[in-house]
Amino acid sequence: MMRKHVRAKIVLPCLAVLLVFPGMAFGDSGKQKIKKIIHSPALESTNTGIKVISLASGKTLFEENGSKLFIPASNEKIITAYGALKVLPSTFTFPVEFSTDSLIDSNTVHNLYIREYGDPSVTLADVNFQAMALSEKIKLVTGDIIVDASYFDSLQFGRGWMWDDGISSWNAPISPYAVNGNCIDIRISPGVKTGSPVSVRTVPLTGYAVAIASMTVTSDYDDVRILRKEAPWGDTFVISGRVNINCSERLWKCAVSRPGLYTGTLFKELLGRYGVKVNGSAYEAPASSCPVLIERFSSRSIIEIVRAFVKDSNNLSGECLLKTMGAQRYGAPGDAAKGIMALQETLNGIGIKENTYTIADGSGMSTYNQISPNIMIKILRAVYDDFSCYPEFAQALSVAGVNGTLQNRLKTSPAAGNIRAKTGTMSGVSCVSGYIRTRKGEMLAFSIMMNGCAGPAKPLQDAQDEILKTLWESY
Repeated sequence: MMRKHVRAKIVLPCLAVLLVFPGMAFGDSGKQKIKKIIHSPALESTNTGIKVISLASGKTLFEENGSKLFIPASNEKIITAYGALKVLPSTFTFPVEFSTDSLIDSNTVHNLYIREYGDPSVTLADVNFQAMALSEKIKLVTGDIIVDASYFDSLQFGRGWMWDDGISSWNAPISPYAVNGNCIDIRISPGVKTGSPVSVRTVPLTGYAVAIASMTVTSDYDDVRILRKEAPWGDTFVISGRVNINCSERLWKCAVSRPGLYTGTLFKELLGRYGVKVNGSAYEAPASSCPVLIERFSSRSIIEIVRAFVKDSNNLSGECLLKTMGAQRYGAPGDAAKGIMALQETLNGIGIKENTYTIADGSGMSTYNQISPNIMIKILRAVYDDFSCYPEFAQALSVAGVNGTLQNRLKTSPAAGNIRAKTGTMSGVSCVSGYIRTRKGEMLAFSIMMNGCAGPAKPLQDAQDEILKTLWESY
């Protein structure tokens, strides 16, 4: 009875709208509001494409420039996640194998090989556990620790990536075994007073990385700069500038230059702590042709990895997933070209032709990526209709006002909690695509792509939020 009562209240205003604007259907007031937003002075120089459909009927509710191509930024991760859930089985995990070319006796080996298979989620706790487990089986390595990264090709960065993104964590090199996201954590704390030295520590504490902060002092504002210098044994991070005295310890995640050497060095150090003597050094090279397996570990499930990849917008995970898809479908070494072929096959299966888009990487870092709102909606619709992957895919998306990259957006709006989506942001680009459950309970798929902004992304994100609030209210 209550629902009928509410519906009766809504009918009269709708009739009034129809009388004032003959021929205007339900929802047309929302369309006019959206048009007003995207043609506002704040978006005057921005190229905007939007497509919104009802998932129940398939009807297009709003479209502007829906077939035009845009740089999607991290909206590309929607495509990679869909491909990973379709190409890789739900039971898929990323193994790491420890083997030797010569088992000398029950607890002594010659060279220890670490064979990597694409796991982007390796934590420092994982490495510690693996080293501890190995120490139960071997006590002496008479040769070297050799990291075998041949499951992927040797290219550590994607096509079309920005050369000047430097040592930022989002620009970490691609490798098939990524400890701590192929990053060193540099933690900096202010001194006791203005002008005093700062305190610096690296996590993990390893001989691979040295942090030097002799030029950094405590001040009343922040201005920290970190440069990486490569050396034969690893990386030196030179820190300069000022650290705010009122801040607690701050974290900078800095990409390493040689992930294979980083991994090998960590294992050599950790094995030593667990009583395993390593006579040789650590380096990266292919394993011998017939290694003897000592231990094999499995990663988290592909579902967990896809969830973290999308929700946290992890670029390295996107590239590892792309190359792994390529290796699984077409054989090792996995590379971006093979992974893109696997994605193209998946998109062909839902009626998206190869010559209507461009995919250059798995994360959206490349400016060569070109996707239209229409294509993004086709993917979102295909996922929604596919129970084999929709539950996992939906869980991976950020929830507006709650978590992920949408945690701080629409927090005070009643639409918060009703939108699951993926954002995409880079210089001149702001996108958001996903699903919304409206005030009336209808499920919509939407894609909003904005390119060509010369200033900050905030005005574009504000406009997107207004569009999403309008969709929630109007349908």
